[in-house]
Amino acid sequence: MIKNDWKIAWRNLWKNKTFSILNILGLTLGFTGFILSYQYINRETSYDKWNPNYDKIYQIGLESDGAFTQETPPSLAPLIKENFPEVELAGRRLIYPYGGYPIFGETTVYMKTAALLDSSAAEIFQVKSQNGPLFKSKDQKEATLVNERDAKLLFKPGDLAFNEPKKLPMLAVNSGMEETIYGIIQERKMSMIDYDFIFIKEIGDEKADGNPFTYQTFIQVKENANIEALQEKINNLYQNKIANNDRVRSSAFAKGSIYIDPLANLHLQPKAGSNTPYLIVWIIGILSTIILVLASANFANMIMAQADQRVKELAIKKSWEAVGLLLSVNC
Repeated sequence: MIKNDWKIAWRNLWKNKTFSILNILGLTLGFTGFILSYQYINRETSYDKWNPNYDKIYQIGLESDGAFTQETPPSLAPLIKENFPEVELAGRRLIYPYGGYPIFGETTVYMKTAALLDSSAAEIFQVKSQNGPLFKSKDQKEATLVNERDAKLLFKPGDLAFNEPKKLPMLAVNSGMEETIYGIIQERKMSMIDYDFIFIKEIGDEKADGNPFTYQTFIQVKENANIEALQEKINNLYQNKIANNDRVRSSAFAKGSIYIDPLANLHLQPKAGSNTPYLIVWIIGILSTIILVLASANFANMIMAQADQRVKELAIKKSWEAVGLLLSVNC
């Protein structure tokens, strides 16, 4: 019986082969698109979720007249840590806009992405070295790390253990400028801290050290910290101790107010940035679901049509069997 059913099903598929192929192909493409969309959405929503402090990390920014910026004065992070016990860590990041940063080793490598972190930001985002502690002695003031792919191009295999720092020429072979590399970046899952080159060192502030740069400020708070109250306190701190500094007073955000943005928002829908990636994720998810539903409906319609045809064939078969039975009885 099963063998006959398979024969009939195959015969029906072959009889309507163009229609059947289109429906099967549509279902296959629907499933493929849905799976690829799921993988993309899962990837885009997984940034830094592996971090054990994911729900306790926030970015501090400034808002003025409806405009938002992630750039803050360098003195903000240490003042936050100094004044608010509910803040466990406060760190800073500066993204270097290098188009290609040449380092000359066994081969010449162009570092396409680089960033400066202080030690607190490195701890917040779990930036570690494959070669042991970031700072191996009290005298070490910085801990520049390179990604593993480029490290294998720059150094001989025997030097990859980094038992001691390695100095390499930078920018130009005969420029006299060197970069000291202390280790290899430990492999991490998806993160907003993902660079070819990471400089880790302490950062001076704009008042005492004349630091002209602005930084992105991140904090890690204690469990159950009151974020709304903390935002208000940081805002008061900014207005009273930073906004009137000479280097800050000329900024368009000198009279702005502090906002706090959770780490969960920073990749897809940051306050100081575009929410286009967030919209793309939703659009892809909705479209892939619609395509899968339509493909499944088409395939189900084909199966139902073939089942209906099979019922008719069975009815005719039974009728002929009944006629044969009557004829044999009459004879």
